[in-house]
Amino acid sequence: MNYTVNATREVILAAGAVKTPQLLELSGVGDAQLLTSLGITPVVDLPQIGENLQDHPLVITEFKLRNGTVTLDELRNNVTYANEALAQYEESHTGPYTFTPLIYGVIPLRSITNDSYMESYIAKIDTVLASDNLTPLQKAQYGFYRNITVEGKAGTVGFTVVPSGNYAKPAEPGASYVSVVPIAMHPFSRGSVHIASTDPLAAPVIDMGFLSNELDKDVLVEGLKFTRTWATAAPFSDFVEAPSAPGPEATTDADFATYLENMVTVHNHASGTTAMASRELGGVVDSRLKVYGLSNVRVVDAGVLPMLVSAAINPTVIAVAEKAADIIKADWPNAQNQKREARIEPPSLGVYGLPFMKREAKIPHPTDGVYGLPFKKREGTKVFGAYGLPLEKREAKIPHPTDGVYGLPFKREAKIPHPTDGVYGLPFKKREGAKVFGAYGAW
Repeated sequence: MNYTVNATREVILAAGAVKTPQLLELSGVGDAQLLTSLGITPVVDLPQIGENLQDHPLVITEFKLRNGTVTLDELRNNVTYANEALAQYEESHTGPYTFTPLIYGVIPLRSITNDSYMESYIAKIDTVLASDNLTPLQKAQYGFYRNITVEGKAGTVGFTVVPSGNYAKPAEPGASYVSVVPIAMHPFSRGSVHIASTDPLAAPVIDMGFLSNELDKDVLVEGLKFTRTWATAAPFSDFVEAPSAPGPEATTDADFATYLENMVTVHNHASGTTAMASRELGGVVDSRLKVYGLSNVRVVDAGVLPMLVSAAINPTVIAVAEKAADIIKADWPNAQNQKREARIEPPSLGVYGLPFMKREAKIPHPTDGVYGLPFKKREGTKVFGAYGLPLEKREAKIPHPTDGVYGLPFKREAKIPHPTDGVYGLPFKKREGAKVFGAYGAW
């Protein structure tokens, strides 16, 4: 079944950093060469759509704790305890199931390394910046990353601590763990998302590009080394029995790098694929969130973030949506007072199978009346019926809620048992050979 929706003013795309590029490309907006190869007629040649994909790469480490240390693993290890905790939660909303198992913080890379390491790391950034393979947008981003790394004030590496295990490797029966997760907060690696089919239900091809830039690997290796230092230092070392993932055999940078390459994963913070930046720099939307080359299409999701913030992106995306609402209202200052035409195509049928007719609303939606006729306020009345007529006081002939339409009571004798009664209290009359029955027994 095909649905046609006609926009009278704008189209707002908010399908996320993966699906919004897919929708744009399917609509002929994107890399003209890619679109042509799939048989799609290009509408706007915007090859940067779907590029600049970013996410916070992370790697999970685990430490086995000494016997007697209670963590959330107890909910897995002890069925009685788990049942008691669940009962406690259901009764009073207290206990282990109310605990938020997350401690999160970000710090400068400089705070977990030394001056010699930082000089070497910044020199690597300079080498990357000198490359001829960077896009203008990447040059701008990497230059910013270099500045905040040199200043040493912004959080470039993050850590999450979770009081449980069974994430990086299967847990031992009865054992308790703590998991520590290093995160690269300003990754240099870039990926992409593009369609490979004209089928809108087919998933696009996603290349996260994790660790494609060595600078991200360097940050996460330092993060892994720091978690080992932290877990084996007092006072936390009093609780730790041994490293679990990676195991105690991992001691060198090469060991941690190998573990990282096998275990790196996504933080579900995909962004950047419809970046806000100048078109010359490689942006997809302008400062008012409009797609370049289109006058009435905006993007309002994480894709517009040109680069990742040093935090979980949810609050930032909410802020983008709030700002978008202000922008749209400012661009359409008289929208609420203008007459409008609602254009709805089948299968948006009206009442009783009759289609909605094209109309002009006399008062702003959603205060339109029934069938497009506005409500007319009657002085002194508080409840209004259809067509502006007030609901009149009445005596119901049959018990509520089986009152009729518009406040008129049903007067009927049911020929067949409820709920197969028809409309207005008239029973359905079975029509021989028909499988679907309408009001009054026939369609």
